[in-house]
Amino acid sequence: PAQIEAAAAHAKHVFCEKPFALDAVDAARAVAACRDANVVLGIGHDWRYRPALVEMKRIIEAGDLGTVMQVEANYSHDLLADVAPGAWRADAAEAPAGGMTGMGVHMTDWFIALLGEVREVHARMADRVLGRGSGDTIGVTLEFANGALGYFGTTMMTAYLWHIRVLGSNGTIEARSENELVIHMRGRAPETRILEAVDAVRAGTIDAAFSTPGFWGNKIPALQLFAAVPFGPSAKEFLAWIYFGGGKEQFEEIYHANGIHSVFCGLISPEASGWFRKRIRTVEDLKGLKMRFFGLGAKVMQRLGVATTQFASGDIFVAFESGAIDAAEFSMPAIDLKLGLHRMAKNYYFPGWHQPATLFELMINLKKWQSLSASAKAQIEAVCGDNIRYGLAEGEAGQFKALKKIQSQGVEVRRWPGEILEALNAAWADVAQDEAKADRNFKRVWESLKAFRQEYSIWKELSLPY
Repeated sequence: PAQIEAAAAHAKHVFCEKPFALDAVDAARAVAACRDANVVLGIGHDWRYRPALVEMKRIIEAGDLGTVMQVEANYSHDLLADVAPGAWRADAAEAPAGGMTGMGVHMTDWFIALLGEVREVHARMADRVLGRGSGDTIGVTLEFANGALGYFGTTMMTAYLWHIRVLGSNGTIEARSENELVIHMRGRAPETRILEAVDAVRAGTIDAAFSTPGFWGNKIPALQLFAAVPFGPSAKEFLAWIYFGGGKEQFEEIYHANGIHSVFCGLISPEASGWFRKRIRTVEDLKGLKMRFFGLGAKVMQRLGVATTQFASGDIFVAFESGAIDAAEFSMPAIDLKLGLHRMAKNYYFPGWHQPATLFELMINLKKWQSLSASAKAQIEAVCGDNIRYGLAEGEAGQFKALKKIQSQGVEVRRWPGEILEALNAAWADVAQDEAKADRNFKRVWESLKAFRQEYSIWKELSLPY
């Protein structure tokens, strides 16, 4: 509450994620501080803005599901099972409700966003395995003011599970991931919808979304070149092309044609090349591997015989656990460490040839953007520019610490043999050529980037002392 009180005292609106407070006294202090300062106090989580849940709410509010009878959910995994003693998540005083504090709170927020006020709550907690005294298994039942019932569970020692299902008098609707929705109306066959943030922003269902352009390559292929380019430019070279080489103008032109204005709003350091169960010594060793891979790099790996798929971050650990994949790339070491991938594979390869630098974006519905004042647009662009600076500096500063910790967990950090890098580079040349032939905008952007890099090489060679 001290942070909330300080913000309110400076007339700042407050948005608080989990946990809002650990007891009623602190909660009352925070609410009173915001009320007295006449500022807004918001509590929530971004789950409610995930594409599948946005569409779920739209369908329910349109009345298609009939009367909502019941809502059920489960969010469980073992990613917090190894939290060190003394950390707040493992401390019964700091996290008195176990998994509810860090996991179940997300479902609570969504239930309230969907069905409104909760009239009555009953919860049971058990400490089955972890022995922390705060419970590793929780079940909650709810009665809403509108008469609907709900229940959800969370377990901190099991395989990953996430789903939300709503039962109405006309049928059921279930979110199986942030993008996948299964709708089953009475008397009809189930319908699966794959939803993406770009569709929601373009349609105006939501005003904006934070993402990376590479996610929309299946819809707008050229956008992949504004996210991460295999064997492509470093962060400084990438930004030079974006802001002074014509990249930004092409980026906006492509998005505007699709009803969206997008602002570059983040950047991360070079990524790792991936986690592998087995050591890779030759190109032949790659053939037949099943691997989670992102973007244009996935198409390169396919040329070398790798079967690629793109799991969401929360599903990668489960895919390893189930044997669905043999390898996976996700991000740079500091982020990979948090995901726990070192527990599933012990061969960690570098360099991240597929993503030497990765750009992120804030997509905004074009009509919404055009309705903003000049000062509001300038504020968004300034904050996004600062986020790029911060992300680049933070990323460079944090990787060696993460690598040390990863190696202490028995992981072998390896560099790709020259033979494999050469094969990957040759495969990328073929992929880029094929993509350019298939899409006019991809060709235009690719030629622009190549021309800039050719010119930039003059400075690149002279500017480095090594």
